[in-house]
Amino acid sequence: MYTENTISYTSVMRNASVKDAPDILRAQNLSIGYKAKGKVTPVGSALEFTLKPGQFVCLLGSNGAGKSTLIRTLAGIQNPLEGKVYIGGVDINTIQKATLAQKLSLVLAENVQAGNLNVYTVLTLGRYPYADWFGTLRKHDKVIIKEAIRATGIEKYLDKQIHQLSDGERQKVMITRALIQDTPLIILDEPTAHLDLPNRVEIIRLLRRMARQTKKAILLSTHELDLALQTADRIWLMMPNQSLITGTPEDLILNGTFEKAFRKSGFDFCRETGTFKVNTLEDNKRIQLKGDGTLYFWTHRALEREGFYITESSATILYIQEHHDDYCWMFESEGNAIRFNTIENVIEYLRDRFLHQENAVEKV
Repeated sequence: MYTENTISYTSVMRNASVKDAPDILRAQNLSIGYKAKGKVTPVGSALEFTLKPGQFVCLLGSNGAGKSTLIRTLAGIQNPLEGKVYIGGVDINTIQKATLAQKLSLVLAENVQAGNLNVYTVLTLGRYPYADWFGTLRKHDKVIIKEAIRATGIEKYLDKQIHQLSDGERQKVMITRALIQDTPLIILDEPTAHLDLPNRVEIIRLLRRMARQTKKAILLSTHELDLALQTADRIWLMMPNQSLITGTPEDLILNGTFEKAFRKSGFDFCRETGTFKVNTLEDNKRIQLKGDGTLYFWTHRALEREGFYITESSATILYIQEHHDDYCWMFESEGNAIRFNTIENVIEYLRDRFLHQENAVEKV
C-alpha cells in the first residue's frame, strides 16, 4: 500500500553514493551509419547509453536495424556520423590503436584465419598489446594465459591447429584470447551465428559467467532472442525508428518495447512466456482445452500450431488426463467421446474432422 511517506526507489538511488559506478563505455548523442558514393545512410541517431563493469549486455534488433554498424563504431573500426564514444571516459577517436587494444577486445562471427598456428599460439597473441618488440611472454603474461584457459575449459584444444576445431570450439578459443587480452571491455558481434543450439547456450553462459567473475563489461550482438532474455543483465534494442532503448529484459517486455522492435505480420510476441509465436490461428477452428500442468502447455502449443483458437466459448472440448507418466486426451463433441494416447493422434483426428466440416460447408 502506498502512503504519503512512500519514497520511490529511483529517488533513493539518485542520492546514493554508490550509484555512479564508472562507465566502461558511454555514447553521447551518437549517430551511426555508412557512406557510399557520397551518400550518407544513417541507421541510428541521437543514441545515449552506458556500459558498466560486470554487466553482460545483449544488443538486439531486426535485420538491417544497425547492430553491426553500432558494434563497428563502438570498436573504433568505423567513425560515427555525429557524437562521441567514450571508453574509460576518453574519446575513442583520441586513443591510439596500441592503447585501444589494452582497453577493448573484439570477437567477430567470421571464421578465424590462422593458417597452421596451433591454439596455444593463437591464444598468446592476446598478450601482443603488452609485449615488447620481440613478443616475449613474461611470467605475468603466462599466468594470465593459464588462468583464462582454465576459466573457459579449453585445455584439450591447446595442441590442435585452429582449422582442426569445430565452429563452437574456435569461438571458445577466440573468447579465451579476448579474456587473455585482459581489457575492461569485450565486444562480440554475432559470435554464435554459425553454432548449433548446445554450443550457442554454452557460449552465452560462458560470457555471462565471465562478466560476473572478472567484472569486465561484455557487449554481445546476437539474434538469440530467447537466450538474451534469459541471461542478459540489460538489453539494448535497436528500434525501427533508428533509436536505441535500453533496460532489463523484463521491463522491456512488460512495457511493450520488445513487441514494437520485432513487430511483423505472421507472428506475435507473448509477454506471458517471453517467446515468439507463429500466428497460424484460423477463425473457424475453435476448441476448449481442459487440464493443467506441463501436458496442458504442450497440448495448447500443438493446437495453436495447427491453427486452433483455445476458447471457453466452444462446444468442442478436449480434456487432458495425466496420472504419473500415463497421459490421455478425451475429446467431447455433441455427446460423443473419443480417447487418444498421443498428441499426434489428437491432431490427426481434429485435422480430419475440421476438413470434413469445411468440405460440407463448401458443398452447401
